[in-house]
Amino acid sequence: MQKKYKKFLTTAATATLVASAIVPAASAASFSDTAGNTHERAIDSLVSQGIISGYPDGTFKPNRTLTRSDVVKLLGKYLVSQGYKIPSDYKTNMRFSDLRSTSQDELLQYAALVKDNGVFNGSSGNLLPADPITRENMAVVLVRAYTNINNFDFLGHVMDKDFKEDVIDYNRAKAEARSAIRVLDYYNVTGVPNFNPKGNTTRGQFSSFLYKLLQVEVPGEGLKAVEVVDASTLKVTLTDNTEHTVKLDTPLEAGKETPVKFKINGKEYGTSVTYNVALTVKSAEATGVNKLKVTLSDNSEHAVTLENKLPENEETTVDFKIDGKDYSAKVTYVVTEVKVASVKALNAGQIEVKFNQRVDLPASLTPAQLAKYVTISAVDNNAVSVSRGQLSEDGRTLTISTNGAAALTGRYLVKVNNVKNTAGTTVTPYDDVVNLGTDTVAPTLISTVNRDAKTVRITFSEPLRAFSNSSITFRLANGTNVTGITGEIAAGATYADFDLSNAMVNGQPLAANTSVTATFAGLRDIAGNFSSPNPLTTSFAMGGADGVKPTLTSISQTGPKTFRLAFSERIHKPAIGDLELRLGNSANAITAIEAVPGDDRSFIVTATNDLNGVYNIGTASGKTITDISGETNTFTTTHSFTPDTAAPEVTSTSVTREGNFEYLNITLNKPVDLVTASRVTASGNYVKGGVTHTFNGTATSLEYRENGNRTVVRVKLDDLLGSGDAADATYSVTLSFTEVDSAYGVNTANKAVTFQRTSDYSNNENVLVAPTVTTSVTDLKLTNNQVRLKFNHVVDATTASVASNYSIPNARITNAQVPSDALDTVILTLAPNETTASGERNLTITGVKAKDSVASQGNLTAVVNLNENIRPTLNSAQFISANQIELTFSENVSGLAADAFELVNSAGASVGIASVTTSTTGNKAVVTLSAIQPGGTTVTVKKGTGIAKVVDEAGNAVVDTFDNIQTTLRTN
Repeated sequence: MQKKYKKFLTTAATATLVASAIVPAASAASFSDTAGNTHERAIDSLVSQGIISGYPDGTFKPNRTLTRSDVVKLLGKYLVSQGYKIPSDYKTNMRFSDLRSTSQDELLQYAALVKDNGVFNGSSGNLLPADPITRENMAVVLVRAYTNINNFDFLGHVMDKDFKEDVIDYNRAKAEARSAIRVLDYYNVTGVPNFNPKGNTTRGQFSSFLYKLLQVEVPGEGLKAVEVVDASTLKVTLTDNTEHTVKLDTPLEAGKETPVKFKINGKEYGTSVTYNVALTVKSAEATGVNKLKVTLSDNSEHAVTLENKLPENEETTVDFKIDGKDYSAKVTYVVTEVKVASVKALNAGQIEVKFNQRVDLPASLTPAQLAKYVTISAVDNNAVSVSRGQLSEDGRTLTISTNGAAALTGRYLVKVNNVKNTAGTTVTPYDDVVNLGTDTVAPTLISTVNRDAKTVRITFSEPLRAFSNSSITFRLANGTNVTGITGEIAAGATYADFDLSNAMVNGQPLAANTSVTATFAGLRDIAGNFSSPNPLTTSFAMGGADGVKPTLTSISQTGPKTFRLAFSERIHKPAIGDLELRLGNSANAITAIEAVPGDDRSFIVTATNDLNGVYNIGTASGKTITDISGETNTFTTTHSFTPDTAAPEVTSTSVTREGNFEYLNITLNKPVDLVTASRVTASGNYVKGGVTHTFNGTATSLEYRENGNRTVVRVKLDDLLGSGDAADATYSVTLSFTEVDSAYGVNTANKAVTFQRTSDYSNNENVLVAPTVTTSVTDLKLTNNQVRLKFNHVVDATTASVASNYSIPNARITNAQVPSDALDTVILTLAPNETTASGERNLTITGVKAKDSVASQGNLTAVVNLNENIRPTLNSAQFISANQIELTFSENVSGLAADAFELVNSAGASVGIASVTTSTTGNKAVVTLSAIQPGGTTVTVKKGTGIAKVVDEAGNAVVDTFDNIQTTLRTN
């Protein structure tokens, strides 16, 4: 059982009041009847605060029974002392049913204040001001007042407290009051055994209750722990052991004790904290190649200049100082432009091209593939001939190797074009002279590795000049020559493989595990630098039988008649007769076995007949497979071959330029066979200059993008798009294929794709002349708000669709549009209800040119005959008899008929129309109703299905928004 509550610290909300309540002010009133009274200290303190007062005769009357109106006034004054305001409507809005505007003004003020703040709720809506207040009700009101003012649940807080209770007559109180009395008991506001809940409260007793209650600390404000996390964050633990993260509106100043206020779950708390945490980097942003914007943990911002440049689009850790203090942060210098970051020589045989973003290139490129993207022309020396390109794993570095015929030295013109990043954005073309300098670095040995028992790969640091086998000496440790080892360094190569299968020593096969030293004397790189050391030596040994037999690891079907065999290690190529293939008892003869380029553990096997069903595959009777170390084995297995009936699918597309033309490259998920009849068709739409056009393409021949790769095909864009070909347009089309079949004869599936077309190079010098102008409503189905211009050539939609490029006096042009079905035409839209007169006027055209024309284009003029475009309106409706309504329009109209209008009475029922006739004035019409209407009938005129036929003399349709026009038949 815990001890009862004892006073600790006062809350921020009541500190001032309580301080004065504990020590009575010197100016407190002295009453003739309070000296020596047990409530004297409380009375004097509350009087000094203006919360309670005495009587005119100088007495306080501490034993007088307190009425409910007295409590309202006392609590109202307390609220005012805490900064609460009297409601402005206290005299006009009665909070209790038994108060009137004529009631005592002071009572009305405080009654409104305590009711609005939930301090005093009354009884069944009544205040009962003259009734005495019982001690139990006094407890309820006081606890409620203190709860609402301090925004803390005292009842809930004390409910589960196990303490020594002084009060023993709780059960005599009503249920609502018991918990309130318990709160007063817990906080030592009362300490008598018999609380006497039903007894009346005296003025003195109330003074003591209120005085003691004001000294109670608000538990919710009694914080258990506050930890400063950073300048704007606190970790707060409340007395109920709940933890909360608090964000401060104003950052703390380091090293200074600061009072703070904050809310948790809607409740306000206050304390003082000191921020002693060292400043850290809250955020860092790269604003330039060597510039940072740094925000520290105190929210201060700093501009930092770095000593070194940041790499583009790479996260980098940088160190810097602010106010003499060291900081570190990770930043990324984001560059949205996709570009070549650098070009340099790695050595005399390799050039490195770095991009600032990952690019979409093959991992390995042939010379023909490289030529599409990179050209290298010598400025000071002979032209360079490249042998291959290799893209790094991160897709940002392209290493170009030469064929080793000549060293890279001096200046070269390097051009990079048609490269895109992985998002399809074209890399900014690179065209610059690069000084590759002179390579003076000696080549070195990188590694010597046994690839298998009889093959050794020796790798060097850079491309080398050709070094023949005859220039290499192979010797045992005792100096004996080893012959029969084959392999040599090709020009521009960085490694060489040496085969020890036929190695001999004094006419005998080289024994396994015998060490052999290879010596390369005079080995040079492409620039002519001799190796370091020179001569360069390395040692290796031929492996013996390794005790591990080769095994078959997998079978995969590669075509209708082909499949791939993969083995656990390198084996000698089997002869056709070494393997057999059977479907049940029927043999399917093998016609070819070929090694797989780049995979020395696999072979492609070709059968005579199509493969379909479960086959037995294995070594033929009496035959084996043999690994390089001489280990042999046999194998037999089954494999289920299933024809691949799935259609090839387009996985991606890209647009590249070759020469004067742009091509659409189409990448498929499997190889396809192109024949003479292979075609692709594109149909869909394109957007240019804000105008959307639809088109149907024509079947166009396809070709492979590169030899040996049947998964990428291409088509020239101007052939593919046909009449829908537009420069600088975005296309959304469906590609459909004809006889673009997989190895199993399945045609490629249709595919919806999107791509950006720029243009082919051309010599178009077309010039526009003055267009023909039409405003005919009948022929072109236009309104008086439109003018159609037809030019002598297809127009450049980007310039032709700019409304400000056209002007007509006294007519405002709001829109210009090139229709997709007439690309030599522009439709101008005029502002409605602004052309007040019909007649001819000049049209001036500036800045509009022919599509793809490189010729200069002058201004054009044409004559346009405009009609006024002011639409007539229905101004009024008036009953002129019991079955006739006269309509008045803003001008003469025609086309009136019974279906032009709908009449509805006030009950929502339709009123039948017999006929509509035009009056002699032309701007009036008489609607004859189907039936005579009773007096007082109100009719609303609404638009009918035929309203569009009602037009003025210029053909402008009547404004059809007149649902609120009403007329009422008089009652005679």
